[in-house]
Amino acid sequence: MPDDSTKKFNFDCQPSVPKEEILTALREYGAVGLRNLFGTKVVLALTDAAHRLLEEPNISGNFGYIRPDYPKKVVDPFQIDEVGAAVCLNDELTDLVESYMGADCVLSEAFIKLDRATPYVYFPLHTDYAVGTQRHKNAPVVTSAMLSQKLGVGAAVYLEDCSSGAFVYGLGTHELGAPYGQDAADYPKGYLEKNVLPRLHRFDGKAGDVVLFDDRGFHGPDQPAQQNRLCLLLDWTNVEAWGGPVQVKPFSLWTTDIARLTPRQLRVAGVGAQPFGPATEYHFHRRFKEDRPLAYSLARLVINTAFVPQHLRATLRSKLRARR
Repeated sequence: MPDDSTKKFNFDCQPSVPKEEILTALREYGAVGLRNLFGTKVVLALTDAAHRLLEEPNISGNFGYIRPDYPKKVVDPFQIDEVGAAVCLNDELTDLVESYMGADCVLSEAFIKLDRATPYVYFPLHTDYAVGTQRHKNAPVVTSAMLSQKLGVGAAVYLEDCSSGAFVYGLGTHELGAPYGQDAADYPKGYLEKNVLPRLHRFDGKAGDVVLFDDRGFHGPDQPAQQNRLCLLLDWTNVEAWGGPVQVKPFSLWTTDIARLTPRQLRVAGVGAQPFGPATEYHFHRRFKEDRPLAYSLARLVINTAFVPQHLRATLRSKLRARR
């Protein structure tokens, strides 16, 4: 990845994964860039399948994208048959996550997201955890003791080359403890200028590159952006830190894919894990209905009445035949 000055936290995983070097950098900086972790054919297959699903919205059972707001389209990678599960549950990636955590992990969230280029910021700088964070009304509230542990690890897998709009991380900010909460906008200007903004690094990358990061550090997409960003976003929870296997959102695995998974992959996929809440309450699934109630009502009306003419024609034919 980029120039020589970033070699301390960017790594080429061919011909072999430099595991200990990656872990050392991840502990120090909170984020690392990985190249050649996945094969080119796998990345291309996942990207091509994602583009097909991004062509049409997920309406009335049609496989496609969810659109939670104007700038974003979201696709479930586990809809993409074998290749989606293969990337999300990749053993080498899991090895790095669990070695960094020092514990078993569970894949807690996974989605492919297309971020549109916009002249404004719509997903600001943030950290996933601070004291008091509660991911769902049924989830544990994060305490200072929990925050001192590696609660979660995230990854951004670029599915297309990316610079403007790429993933940004405040190197070393995973050790700050998020004293003023999750959102950078809530922090005193002086604190940000001293402790966060000078540490921001944009991980420009090529298709297939991975940014692996500690969720406790400040991160977000580079915005405003002049380029769309297509990436697979993954996030794992630490089984020990959360008091057991937990997931933000359960996944819908194809039965044909389950047969291919190893016992470890099934465990990482969340088999037997405790969800923070029902999958139906996950924010991507409810945002359109809650934030755009009129548009949702109109869409529901169209779906509910779409087959009425067909029903009326069939009913009329049936009655006419009965009179003969």
